[in-house]
This record gives sequence, C-alpha cells and structure tokens, in this order.
Amino acid sequence: MMCSGRGFVRSFGLLGLGLVFALGLSGEADASCLRKGGDKGALKEAELHPETNDSVTLLYWLEGVSVCMIRVPIPDGYEMIETQIAGQPVWGVVKQIDRNIFQYTKNSGYLGMDHFSVKVCAKKRFATSGCTHIQYNMNSIKGKQGQVD
Repeated sequence: MMCSGRGFVRSFGLLGLGLVFALGLSGEADASCLRKGGDKGALKEAELHPETNDSVTLLYWLEGVSVCMIRVPIPDGYEMIETQIAGQPVWGVVKQIDRNIFQYTKNSGYLGMDHFSVKVCAKKRFATSGCTHIQYNMNSIKGKQGQVD
C-alpha cells in the first residue's frame, strides 16, 4: 500500500497544527494564555444570557505568548444566530476563525493591557433572541523565563 505525497503532506500538516494548539500556540511549556481564575480561557456557558442583552467582561493573562485562541460557548437551549467582532484592540488584532472561535494576536514586544469586544447573538428555545457583548481585557506579561513573544 503506497501513500500519496499529498496525503502525507496533509496528514503531517494536520499533525503539526495539532501540536501547535497543544503547546498553547507558543512552543514554550511555561507560556500560557489563561483567563483570570485559571480555567484556561473557558467562558462558562452559565455566564451568557443573550436574551437579556447582557454584557460580560473577562480578563485574560498572556504570559510569554503572542497569540490567544478564545472559544465562545453557546449555552444549552440556545441557537446561535450571529457572532462578530464588535471592537478591535489597540495593541493587536483579532480575527474570527470560526463561528465561535476568535484569535487575539498582540503586537510584537507589547506588554500591558489591551481590549477588544465580541457580539454574540442567540435565540433561546421557545423564547426571545438577543445579544451578549463580551469585553475581553488582554493583559500581556513576560513569561516565567522572561520571554515576551
């Protein structure tokens, strides 16, 4: 059984991408992107109530990394209508990777606080729809080894 060149390259590329995510996108074991409280950046579903047009503010610590992947969960019983970037950061850039996945990349060498916002609209089963505005405060600090990027 022979392996085609394209299949090998595709498999190797997916493996490499998986390793990048497993290492926190930094390649450094001591680097991290954590939400304050240490829950590895997870927004708890119970914190979102789109039907009330609520807002949530979250603090993340970027310790020795430049990139932070953020997944916005939709609570059980909700149907996602729309997600979008509502405000770009001053000291970096945010990209929407998927319907509920966002990537924050800080400017090279920047240390300090930055922020951006995301709008998440959803409909609760048999009820009204609305939007949650999420403000992300991103605090970039030096890593344990003193690395900045």
